[in-house]
Amino acid sequence: MSLTGNKIPIGCTPKQQATATETDHQIEQGDSDYVPLVDDMDDTNATPPDSGLFHTFPKLPNLSFKSAMNETVIQSSDSYIVLGTDRPGSMASGYGAVGSCAANSIDLVVGRGSSLNKGKGPAAGTILDNLFVSDAARINISQLTNIDLNFGLAPGSEQKAHGNSMPRSGIGIKADDIRILGRHSVKIITGKSSGYTGLPAKGETNSLGGKEHQPAPTIELIAGNHVESRIVYGGVKVGNVNEEINTLQRAAMGDNLRNGLEELVDIVGELWSATFNFILTETVYDGVVGVDPLRHWVPSAAIPDQILKADYVLNSLWQTKLNLMLWTQNHLKPHGYRYVCSSNVKLT
Repeated sequence: MSLTGNKIPIGCTPKQQATATETDHQIEQGDSDYVPLVDDMDDTNATPPDSGLFHTFPKLPNLSFKSAMNETVIQSSDSYIVLGTDRPGSMASGYGAVGSCAANSIDLVVGRGSSLNKGKGPAAGTILDNLFVSDAARINISQLTNIDLNFGLAPGSEQKAHGNSMPRSGIGIKADDIRILGRHSVKIITGKSSGYTGLPAKGETNSLGGKEHQPAPTIELIAGNHVESRIVYGGVKVGNVNEEINTLQRAAMGDNLRNGLEELVDIVGELWSATFNFILTETVYDGVVGVDPLRHWVPSAAIPDQILKADYVLNSLWQTKLNLMLWTQNHLKPHGYRYVCSSNVKLT
């Protein structure tokens, strides 16, 4: 049973796959296309042919991969390693199609066209090109390619600034789920390597021998594969009814954010002190002007005024002070349960 509650298909041909809507009763009554892999387990003393059981070869649909003349294909069932030139689609695609002698590629693919026909895969007899959208999983390594265009990726800030058509060497990895594990650590680094001798004066070049002008090229994490700005109605800016919000934004630096908030806490503390001192001086002033033997209504107003300031101002100020101290401990100190800095993830 899959995580979605549907039956995971067994076998590789339509008659070997019972759909999720077919019940055991339908199968028993003969109302299903389901065909068991083994008719009678009691009469079986070997792995049934074409069953795929115990990692034997299953019976596969009759599919063909349309390989180019310069490609070497290593195939086992529906798993492929293709050695050739850059070709994200048909024979007319990629830098291999224009005759580039510097566009060598290695394409590792499993499950060609697996998502076609609502997940049933291509029909028997289909001849398939590379389908970066429909193939189940792929690792594509190319000496010269347009990696974002081939995989249909949203342009990041660099592509918007310099265009999305700059060919470079690239590695693309695509599957339903991807995990990168490091028992000790994981690093994602952009920029030039260091510590090598014999490099040009300005260090390592790109794969075409060109210079990398940025000392620290960007790292962009794009969720949802879109970077278009969104419009928020009723923005908080004065006189601005609609406010445009960038979807792709800069990451916050944890230490700088913490230091900035600590400075903001100090500024708020100064405002608190000014307000507290003002109320104290007001209290002293009210005590002086509240003594008036000639105007009897003045003392009668001074006493309630003192009480109200003590209850509604001084008490509130002390409560605010306490809340600010607790907020500082929870958010700006390493022992706080809402500490704004990550203990494990660091970025530049």
